[in-house]
Amino acid sequence: MNKESPTFCPLMRHQLTINQMGKVMPCCHFGEHIPIDKYEEVTASYADRLESGERITQCQGCWKTEDRGLVSVRQSAVDNYNRNYADSPGINAMDIRLHNKCNMACNMCASFNSTLWAKLEGKDETHEIGNTNLEYIYSLSKNVTKLSIQGGESFYGPEFVDFVDNFPTKENLILDVFTNVITMDIRVIRRWHKECKKLLINASIDGTEEVFEEIRWPGKWAKAERRAKQAYDIIGNDLRHFYAIQAANLKSIVNFLNWRNKATPTSEIIFNLVEGPKELSIDASTQEERDYFVKEFDNYTGTLSSREEKDLDAVYKLCKELNNSTALIKQRNSKNAYVESIRTTYLKRNNPGI
Repeated sequence: MNKESPTFCPLMRHQLTINQMGKVMPCCHFGEHIPIDKYEEVTASYADRLESGERITQCQGCWKTEDRGLVSVRQSAVDNYNRNYADSPGINAMDIRLHNKCNMACNMCASFNSTLWAKLEGKDETHEIGNTNLEYIYSLSKNVTKLSIQGGESFYGPEFVDFVDNFPTKENLILDVFTNVITMDIRVIRRWHKECKKLLINASIDGTEEVFEEIRWPGKWAKAERRAKQAYDIIGNDLRHFYAIQAANLKSIVNFLNWRNKATPTSEIIFNLVEGPKELSIDASTQEERDYFVKEFDNYTGTLSSREEKDLDAVYKLCKELNNSTALIKQRNSKNAYVESIRTTYLKRNNPGI
């Protein structure tokens, strides 16, 4: 194993990801699905290529993020290598998505990740990981020291809580939970905080107040803020905020930093770029939106972690370099109109009650 390679990624040798479609890969960004019976053989071959310095095409998502100056999933895994991964080969980390059940229809999401999106579009689309994959997961579980849980929404329905509660060796487990926090059970958080070696909560919050409610529809900011603060009171800086930067919330970044500094002051914000749909990305932002962020960031005097500074410096640079794309802005307006229309139609028929 060559950990000094500029393209080294510990996930390739150490992590198993199974998504809600039952697809198997080393991480959620990997551009190929691998047969489960050949998983370790195939990933070992890719790991050798990465450790020789090759930028394999299956990892295009990370290369694009790194080329834009932000911290990629690969780089984050390298930074946390000693904490999360053993030096010996073999799977000791898992990223599991049991289903696509979700209480939200976020503007950048789709039906394969959200049952509410499926309902909006009149589809009957529920995906579950399947018993065969669950049996395989449990067969490897005794060596697992890091378990990431994602959705859909992790706390929407009993499946995720049951899965974690039945997972062996929780006392040696770093449990890494991704959630929109709206349906997060604080009693479960308290219990897992005591039962696990470490509990990390990754709160998907992309702005405050009306910005949050527009993106994370039909979630309510007051409830999300309350849940985030409750989690922070229990786990402190093991609460992290995941802020997916898109055109719609570019102007809200500094406002969110100021909110964090008051509400959950030692929690870190993980900034990433929405790459798809392209018409919602920062590339579809207007000059006014980019100039607003640049001015706000120039005047920001609050604290930043080293990662936050690196990520936002990269966003700042992009805002300086990008020009208006008439085509993308037009597509963005059409996408926004579609999302608004389909949400309005749904509300006339139903009351989500969130």
